[in-house]
Amino acid sequence: MTSLNLQLELTKRLLLSEQDAAALSKDKVAKLLNDSSKQLDRMNKMVGELLDVTKIQAGKIDLNLEKFNLKELAEEVIARLQYLFRQANITVDLNLDNDLWTYGDRFRIDQVLVNLISNSIKYGNSKPIRIAASKSSDKVFFLIQDQGIGIPKEQLGKIFERFERVSTSTNISGLGLGLYITRQIVEAHHGTIRVESELGKGSTFTVEFPISG
Repeated sequence: MTSLNLQLELTKRLLLSEQDAAALSKDKVAKLLNDSSKQLDRMNKMVGELLDVTKIQAGKIDLNLEKFNLKELAEEVIARLQYLFRQANITVDLNLDNDLWTYGDRFRIDQVLVNLISNSIKYGNSKPIRIAASKSSDKVFFLIQDQGIGIPKEQLGKIFERFERVSTSTNISGLGLGLYITRQIVEAHHGTIRVESELGKGSTFTVEFPISG
């Protein structure tokens, strides 16, 4: 909030100063507003995560089950995150089966996909990401695989816990709640999530849950 407030205060001062306003270009104003928008997005994500944790702790993570196509949902999420892929200079290798109709909470599974794909972008070291999904007779499977920094062995058992992060780098923001929330959502669908990783060689997250929820 402090960072966002400072950014907006700077923009306001520049616009109110006749000398500065005259020197401001469209691109400069656009950059200032874009930076503020990014700060707001980060803050909104953090608030959402804290609210989710509160619901989880209170046992109130309700699911609104419906029939939906996981392939279509994954494609929507990827399209929505295109700007992140472009910023990170990352390409996607997509392998989604066509017949992926399932029952589940579409909004919550969307959240799982966003969390896992965003993590792969964040830690992916600007290398291609593989996203795949398939279905057996009674389960849906999907995986997100990156070729990034990987996870140390001693952290593998902790990353799904609250306030744990894959990296302690100060260049990567977040509260360390995304994977904790992701696991809670998957388990609420009676599913499982696991990770395989090697330091310096990337990570693969695999999720599976029953078609019937």
